Amino acid sequence: SIRYRSPRIFIGEVYDTLPKVMQFYGNNDNEFTFPFNFFLLNNRNWTGNTIACIVSQWLSNMPVGADANWVLGNHDEPRISSKVGLYLARVLNVLLLTLPGTPTTYYGEEILMTDVAIPANKVHDKYANRDTERTPMQWNTSNYAGFTFPNATPWLPLGHNYSEVNVEVESSSNISALQLYKQLLQLRSSKSAFTEGTYTCINATEDILVYLRHLTEEEDFKEVYLVVINFSNKNITTGVELSLSNTEIVISSYLNRTGKITLSSIHLTQCEALVIRGFETKGSCQKITQYGKNKCNFCDIPLS
Repeated sequence: SIRYRSPRIFIGEVYDTLPKVMQFYGNNDNEFTFPFNFFLLNNRNWTGNTIACIVSQWLSNMPVGADANWVLGNHDEPRISSKVGLYLARVLNVLLLTLPGTPTTYYGEEILMTDVAIPANKVHDKYANRDTERTPMQWNTSNYAGFTFPNATPWLPLGHNYSEVNVEVESSSNISALQLYKQLLQLRSSKSAFTEGTYTCINATEDILVYLRHLTEEEDFKEVYLVVINFSNKNITTGVELSLSNTEIVISSYLNRTGKITLSSIHLTQCEALVIRGFETKGSCQKITQYGKNKCNFCDIPLS
């Protein structure tokens, strides 16, 4: 079966309908570990219900034993920060790193690099003009952003903002996109709810998406994580009817707040994502199971 493949990874690019893409998972050793999931990459409607459907459809159609994967950007598409803006791009990194399966990051997304306008005499990709998202990685404030030797010339020009948007500068900031990315990676790698746990959609509207990452083992006092995302350009207050104790914000996409929070009244500023930790008792498991049986209002498949 897929779950007992070789430890080697074989990933493929497939641009097609969902049913046809799923066929490339296969059941034999000579097929992909997984085909890239480009449905977030190609999405143009960043609303809670749309994202819930994209996630739901992929998870619901995978072969038994397969693992999901998620992609926001690559060398063929404009950078996500240029497509959606810097604040929403931070939110989408929270989404990417808290969904079940394998996240794929195109270089520079962790520091929110943006597309670069390329002068006509320096264009290399004359066929599709994809040079804008292929400019050198911005490492520091030195000549050519530390990408190559000072006396060398990279094949494409740098972005005008490389002196502010680079790894060195963002490493020294407590609220940078890179620090957010590092905190998410640390949380993801240290908590089995993200690497092994179940995804359960709690709520999805045009403005918000709320989902739970949790293990399914029956335990007396189980750690769970609630991800609450505001996709809109307005402040929103929402509530979640879950009986979780000791709930607290562990990560905000703005990196400007942590601490205790009440699930019945969750306030989010515009384009903000929160990762909330809580503890579940056996008595509250039934409520989560009921959420898992809900149907999406915009597609006829389960949300978990």
